[in-house]
Amino acid sequence: MTIILASKSERRREILTMFGVNFTVLGTDTDETADETWSPVELVRELSKRKAEAGVQLAKGITIGADTIVSCGGEIFGKPADLADAKRMLSTLNNKWHEVHTGITITTGIKTITEVETTRVKFRQVDDWEIETYLQTCIVLDKAGAYAIQERAGMFIERIEGDYYNIVGLPICRLSMMLKEFGVYI
Repeated sequence: MTIILASKSERRREILTMFGVNFTVLGTDTDETADETWSPVELVRELSKRKAEAGVQLAKGITIGADTIVSCGGEIFGKPADLADAKRMLSTLNNKWHEVHTGITITTGIKTITEVETTRVKFRQVDDWEIETYLQTCIVLDKAGAYAIQERAGMFIERIEGDYYNIVGLPICRLSMMLKEFGVYI
């Protein structure tokens, strides 16, 4: 059966390609409005479901939807609205532990599985000039929490607890276990 990635994320495509998964990309425009009472886990669970369901409506196959956010001290950080918002996010994460949550939904339209992976991340003490340099030299507006561990922001990360690929945007270990439920082994 065809595997469809219902995502516009270049990072998710790169991860699947790196692990030898044969897939088709089908970016969907999905309603990402959320109930303000949802926890970070509830939010990514719901948004991943919406993306997978939108994808399976457009093409038949095993459809993967995913959504990643960052949370710190009860605040949810999606993609920043602008550079000022990105600076605020990075300053908030500075010298703190935070969580990266990715919801993954896999569906055929008949069978659906949704799970959430959470990874803890600790930023070291980052100087203001380092944040400014990062914002001037990296594309941050398309990244949850305004950073990408696999890029220059990796220098800010002191420790991680959990799946590295979850921080990038697609926890491949959990995804591979979920795909087994559909008879797909990667």
